[in-house]
Order: sequence, then structure tokens, then C-alpha cells
Amino acid sequence: MDSLKLFIYCAGGIGREIYDIAYKINMAENTWDEISFIDDTISSGEVYGAFQCTYEQFKAKYHKSEVQVVVGNGEPKVREILFNKLIKDGYYITSVIDKTSCISRTAKIGQGSIIYPYTYISSDAVIDENCLVIAGSCIGHDTVVSKHSVISTLVSISGNCFIGNNVYIGTKAVIKEKVRIGSYSIIGMGSCVFKDIPDEVIALGNPAREIKRNDNKKVF
Repeated sequence: MDSLKLFIYCAGGIGREIYDIAYKINMAENTWDEISFIDDTISSGEVYGAFQCTYEQFKAKYHKSEVQVVVGNGEPKVREILFNKLIKDGYYITSVIDKTSCISRTAKIGQGSIIYPYTYISSDAVIDENCLVIAGSCIGHDTVVSKHSVISTLVSISGNCFIGNNVYIGTKAVIKEKVRIGSYSIIGMGSCVFKDIPDEVIALGNPAREIKRNDNKKVF
């Protein structure tokens, strides 16, 4: 096989966590010859001793056939923007899945999704493109998590739920079975969601209640 390099787009906290997962995978499987970072906020240098460059430097230096890319950002809207840019420019976006995760053979994981350690994804669940499922979360049977959504640490989503595009679910939130959460909505940490949440709102509490509109469609 020709030389293959993995680039993580964004070198912040989430990007560095993904680096740790990819590094561990690489130690066992030797999937990539090199793991590096793209970050447009830093002109050049190293992160964790790994090479780092801007996107323009990356495009100038590497041929598309020798790289795979993942999005290393925890903001759903930024994940969407970077994913679409990479797709438009013809790059292959891979998935990174920690080996300690427990994923049903009938579950489906979309292109570019990141699955952290000790997650559980049940039968016939769907994790769509470019999602981020962080450590210790549980995704119930037949649940759909749509594009660019972020499921934080220790979230529990029951069976037959539907999570829209660009949703952010905060740490330790619990979602009742058959609940629908609309696109671009935010569920606050520790919230218990017993009924459907519309698009573009921020909801929190136990039971979770809508407190305001998510007008700028961002979390952070």
C-alpha cells in the first residue's frame, strides 16, 4: 500500500483527543504512516510532536491520494463547514472508531464520524455523516443521529429516537425513547428530555424545557 497520512482538521481539545484515539488505533493496526493536524489559527509547527499546517499549506503539499482527513472540532456548525469544504475539494474523510466501543453489527456509522472509547451503539442505530460520539455514551436501538451532531460524554439516548442535523447534546443528558430532537437544537448538560424538542432551540432541565431560540445556530 502507498504511504497514507491521517490529518485531523483542528488542533484544539477535541482534535487532540481524536489524535489520542487514532494513535492508539495506529499502534495496533499501523493504518497510517503519519498522524498530523490542520489548523488555520496557527501558521505552522507541531502539536504533540506531530506536524501541523494550515489548510492552504496542506493542499499545496499533499496529494489527495495520500491523505485521509477527519474533522476535529466540537462545534456542530464548524463540523458542517469543514466537512463540506473537504468534500468539495475532493478529499477522503475517514471515520475514527475506538476499539473499546461496542457497536452492533446492524448499526451504521456514516463517513467521517468519530466514536470515542467505551461508547455503546445498539442494534439498527444510525450515526450519520460527520458525527461526534464522545466517551461513555449510549445510543439505543433504531435511533438515528443525523449529520454533524455532537453527543457529549455519558449521554444516554433511548431507543427509536431521532436526533436532527447539527444537534448538540450536553454531558450526562438523558433522552426518553421515541423522542425527536430538532435540527440545530442544544440540550443542556444533565437534562432529562421526555418530549419532542423543536428545531433551533436551547432546552435544559428536568424535565427539559425550551428556554430560548438558538438563533445563531451555534453552541460555543
